[in-house]
Amino acid sequence: MGGAQADEHTLTAIVETVTRNVARNTYAPRVKNLVKWLGFRTGLSPALSRLSLSKRAFVITYHKVERRPAGPFGAPALDVATFGEHVDFLARNYELVPLSVLVDGLRTGRAPDRAVALTFDDGYRNNLVLAYPVLRKHHVPATIFVTAGLVGTRGWMWASELCEVALRFGLRELGVAAGDPLFAALMEADLPEALRVEAGIEYLLRIGQAHRRALIDRVRGRYPVEPDDENAFLSWDEVRALHAAGVEIGSHTLTHPVLTDLTEEEVERELLGSREAIAEHIGARPRLFCYPHGTFSDRVKQLTGRYYGAAVSTVPGDNTPATDPLEIRRIAAFTVEDLSFELARPR
Repeated sequence: MGGAQADEHTLTAIVETVTRNVARNTYAPRVKNLVKWLGFRTGLSPALSRLSLSKRAFVITYHKVERRPAGPFGAPALDVATFGEHVDFLARNYELVPLSVLVDGLRTGRAPDRAVALTFDDGYRNNLVLAYPVLRKHHVPATIFVTAGLVGTRGWMWASELCEVALRFGLRELGVAAGDPLFAALMEADLPEALRVEAGIEYLLRIGQAHRRALIDRVRGRYPVEPDDENAFLSWDEVRALHAAGVEIGSHTLTHPVLTDLTEEEVERELLGSREAIAEHIGARPRLFCYPHGTFSDRVKQLTGRYYGAAVSTVPGDNTPATDPLEIRRIAAFTVEDLSFELARPR
């Protein structure tokens, strides 16, 4: 960051983002959730989607599937029972296909009717231990995007690490350890805890790689935490086992950076290095890519197209034959009512 003015602009952007989220998390969600619940319980949502989904295809985002309930800070995780409800609902109401089949169908204009693909970001071991048995039970295909440099390590995704520090030691203590007055102010803002953490992560995504890395290193120095079973990554033996079982393995870079922070050479190193590492370990080059943190630019997208046939984003929505294959949209949901509503609502 370049001084007080840059910090002020950054903080203003964060405040605007959080303000929108606060508005989303007061009265509007209560009405929206009631509509979702009624639509799901009465069967109206699936009925509506049968009328509207034939020319649309959806990709669903998952990360971790855990034994414990999702944490208090809105981490992108589902407990295994809720994930089972998702898969059961989807298997009964939609045509579940591999992501590669969905992408090829969109490209040719022949995507299966009511097509839905399931994806998992990051490459957590619980995708194998907890999610895969549910998928296998229902004969549901999936794609797992692995972060090649973290496979088989005891590393962290930094956002999950900060959430764990906050959970164990408190938000105020996290803010003090970070040594950044704006981050510390966000950790003590007059907002629900989950929104404070969300705001902090949003801030870190905007401040540049060097500033972000230094802040995280300060937190690690003050509060070193070892990843638990819920945050462990797959090993290469486990990645190979999933591939052999028919799970698609996609690329999620080597180190999970914010690609828009990097030079062209650094972006290419992340893209190509991940592709070649996966190819070496499973015997096949991945065709599919996932942008870390959902961040990309025209330059990043152009570079991605050199090495991959399609890439998924975190831009919400459906996909049609007009969708850019390097900007596939995805939806996220934390309850089966949310999922039903997102698949059924008009676009």
